Parts: sequence; C-alpha cells; structure tokens
Amino acid sequence: MEPIWKYLEEGKTPEDLNKAQRVRRMASRYVIYEGTLYQTAISHPWCRYVSRREGQFILSEFHEGTCDAHEGPAALIGKASLQGYYWPSMEEDSKELVKKYDKCPRHGDRSHIPA
Repeated sequence: MEPIWKYLEEGKTPEDLNKAQRVRRMASRYVIYEGTLYQTAISHPWCRYVSRREGQFILSEFHEGTCDAHEGPAALIGKASLQGYYWPSMEEDSKELVKKYDKCPRHGDRSHIPA
C-alpha cells in the first residue's frame, strides 16, 4: 500500500512504467482522509485500511471474541467490511483462522453428512 500512499499524498509513482500505471489505476479506489487511508466504494461504506496484524486481530475478535460466534470465512469478511475495515489479505487470513480452530469443523454445518 506504500506506493498508493505516496501517489495520493505526494503524486510520486514508481520508476517502472507498468508499475506506475498499476498504482494510478489502483489509487482511484483509495483516498487519504485525516491521515488515514480508506478504500472507497459505491455499494458499501468506506473501509479503513489496517495492517495485516490488526486485521488478524479484528477477525479473531469476530470469530472467537465476546460473542464466540465461530462463523465461516465469508461471514467474517462480511462483518469486517461492514464495520469499516479493509486489508488486502482478508480472504486468506479468514480462511486460515477458521482452519486453525478445532471447534469450528466439529460443530460446523453437518447437513451433508450421511445419517
């Protein structure tokens, strides 16, 4: 996200022409507001860009925090984005988190298991 940040804040692009075009294209979906990077969208609220470490903490709170919901990856991503968070590896992180816990597969959806 650093090249996008530099482009939005200072107007600087990478030396490589292909990378510069990619950064300009990607930067159209982001905005810096009061020193924070946000991903903009028409269909949902602006999502604040967080680091991967912060994102993993957010997912773990949704998954096993106070509510102890133990939901699947798609539900975790939906909750995080509806709460206004975004990071590029959301999908992979949520899949890894759900796989990591023993409770989830044992108590998950059993509709496809034979009698």
